[in-house]
Amino acid sequence: DGVTGCKTVGAVRAAVGALLSAPNALGQKNEQVLIQEFLRGDEYVVDSASRDGVHKVVGMWLYDRKPTNGAGFVCHGQRFVSADEPVVGLLVAYAETVLDALEFRHGPSHMEVKLVPGSGAPCLVEVGARCHGGEGYWCSIADECSGANQATAALDAYVDDDAFAKL
Repeated sequence: DGVTGCKTVGAVRAAVGALLSAPNALGQKNEQVLIQEFLRGDEYVVDSASRDGVHKVVGMWLYDRKPTNGAGFVCHGQRFVSADEPVVGLLVAYAETVLDALEFRHGPSHMEVKLVPGSGAPCLVEVGARCHGGEGYWCSIADECSGANQATAALDAYVDDDAFAKL
């Protein structure tokens, strides 16, 4: 809600002013604004489930974002990342480090991470204690691609220790 790409300090001030003077998508007045640097590079989604501090990455996706109709980073789709792609090990290790640092112990997590060109290092965009969004369309895709999906893995984390351990 209110994501704006700004290239100058004046543009930042204008964007903040517009957000603070208007209601958000929930109809509530914005009282605070988060300002975040724009990171170039590929953006990945890392979907996990955790039980007692043990994290299982059960899905990874690569966003297809590009400029469209004057907006700088419109999402055109995402593709499931195969477990044999070179980036997977790096992102799994990074996701586990982030979840440990946040003392995340139980349930699903949905993380967005960018790989910044030239650095070779991942950078956290955001992480939420929730399943992947999109009204669950991704469950059948993840099941088909990897044999597991985050919703089932999260349920197993809560109620079926043996099933979770087998992930």
